[in-house]
Amino acid sequence: MEQKTFYEHLEEVRKRVIKSLMAIVIFSIFAYVFKDKLLVLLTRPLGRELVFLSPTEPLIVLIKLSLIVGFVMAFPYILYQIWKFIDEMFVLNKKHYLAIADGLIEKNLGDELNIWAYSRVDSIPEQKNEG
Repeated sequence: MEQKTFYEHLEEVRKRVIKSLMAIVIFSIFAYVFKDKLLVLLTRPLGRELVFLSPTEPLIVLIKLSLIVGFVMAFPYILYQIWKFIDEMFVLNKKHYLAIADGLIEKNLGDELNIWAYSRVDSIPEQKNEG
């Protein structure tokens, strides 16, 4: 394997960051198309409408929602880009590959389990202050 210079590594990082940002932008635009459905999906558990305190707040909320959903949807591609950069930089034996992949899979499965568990909670009872 040929050794790369520091600047070649920086160029590789730049390319991968640009690809990841493009994926986030593309998925964010896709999410913005479905902004109304996403907002209904997220506000349904509240049981009431959102209250906006400034004229620009509805637009800002929709843009933030689209960016967050875009990042979540692009996250597997971002992980792929990170993995490909690390793969080119280091030569690891197969045991290390399995350990790293196993750690990533277990972390993602744990996150999914937490999201599933919290989505099943209908409401958290409010505590009443006595005093």
